[in-house]
Amino acid sequence: MAKRILAILGIVLASAVLFVVGCAVILFLAPGVEIFGIRYVAVGQGNNYYRDYADGFSGDIYISSIEVPVIISYQWGISTPEIEYKQEFIGFTRSERRDNQLVQGVENNNLYITAYDTEEFIYSHESVSEESEFLKVRIPQTYVNRKVFVEADSSNVTIEAGGSGIQSEIKIDTTGEISINGTLNVGVLDISTKRSLVLGNNVHADTLNLKGGSYTVNIDGAIASVMNVEMGSGSVVMTQANILNFKSTSGSIKAKDGSKLTIAQGNIETYSGNISVDRFTGSELSTIKTTVGNVTIGEAEKINVENLRSSTMINKVASGNITGGIGVISVLEATSSLSATTQSGYVYLGEADKSVKNPTIQTKTGKIVAENVSGNVNLISKNNSVTMKGTNVLSVNIESGGSVLATGVQGETQISGDGEIDVTVVALTGNVNIEAGDGCKKVTLNMRDVSIDTFNYEFTSSKSRNAFVYAGDAKLFEESSIIKSETVNSFLKAVTITTSYADMYVYTK
Repeated sequence: MAKRILAILGIVLASAVLFVVGCAVILFLAPGVEIFGIRYVAVGQGNNYYRDYADGFSGDIYISSIEVPVIISYQWGISTPEIEYKQEFIGFTRSERRDNQLVQGVENNNLYITAYDTEEFIYSHESVSEESEFLKVRIPQTYVNRKVFVEADSSNVTIEAGGSGIQSEIKIDTTGEISINGTLNVGVLDISTKRSLVLGNNVHADTLNLKGGSYTVNIDGAIASVMNVEMGSGSVVMTQANILNFKSTSGSIKAKDGSKLTIAQGNIETYSGNISVDRFTGSELSTIKTTVGNVTIGEAEKINVENLRSSTMINKVASGNITGGIGVISVLEATSSLSATTQSGYVYLGEADKSVKNPTIQTKTGKIVAENVSGNVNLISKNNSVTMKGTNVLSVNIESGGSVLATGVQGETQISGDGEIDVTVVALTGNVNIEAGDGCKKVTLNMRDVSIDTFNYEFTSSKSRNAFVYAGDAKLFEESSIIKSETVNSFLKAVTITTSYADMYVYTK
């Protein structure tokens, strides 16, 4: 049965191939005959040449093409646009028009140039000569206030700038390649292409509107004051930008090899693309939003990052706000403030010689490791541990669902944890309150620079666990359930520990 089915399929496939080959042979032998809307254009049948001048308008220029390459040349020494069109087509086509042709006319004071190309279907003969097909439009450099709009299906588009005249606006929309030669100065440059693109230092625009696809776009230098970029999966490789508005599905932003990427202000959004910026130089707020992509920032003044599934790494920021999810958040230095919220991602702050000032961190199941923090410190991990090393701390609030290890503590202090708690106070400049959950079995409070008679204290266990108080290495008190000051002085700071199942160890001067 299987062999029979395969035999039938083979016969059907062979018949289909023979039918297609037969139709092709007929089209070859009888050029101009149509089969299912397809016809073959033989040598000489698809030739067209057109040349003329365009005058009598003071508005903009609109150019349309299908496949023929479009060349726009800005030139000195001419007073009216010159139009030249040529196509020598040999091959199969489904074009509705029998003849390729060019039509130009003036409507509403604007010049419209439309090339009705013969379109390739499956196969066409590639001419040896590069001059076999083109649409050339030569525009006077003096047309500085004339906008130029190019709309093509798959035509390659080339701009020959040819001078330093500042043009008003140029808009190009094609799936073909785009090239810009010479020095181009333009107010608005609007480009839409699916191919790779290079915008060199020869291109200068006040505003760049760029829509790309899955290929890479290379931007050399600061070609625009404002860049509005929309990509698919393609990446943008650049060195600097003033204002960058970037949006993509999975496209990335990265520096050119051997260079650093600096942006004054950015508004960047991508689903899965990686974002890497060496420096945001402006004082205005920059925003980055991604779901899966990694975010790496060297330095920024004010930054807002939303990254739900991947890592966020910041070397230095003045003021930052980060919304995370499951990815790691790492900030080495914050000179003014930092706030971060995450679900299960770990949070790492500071390093030996770099401090994060005024951090407010909240996570559900992520661990917080603060290597160096200062100012007002607020660290909350609902279901995991918190480690803190403080320098010049003003106040401390730590809430942990696991263990707590806090050093360099001073100022008003509120600490709670459900694992082992170890706190070192460097200066008693505020009240200290430690609350241990039922999972905590040991609380250690180091205040070796503070004498016990200089503060009010109360150390309590609701489950009759022991409290040990030392002055240096000498034990002062050892009691179960509670140890507290005999008298309370309202002028002194208060130090309290509340536990259930945890023993308490307090070390004083």
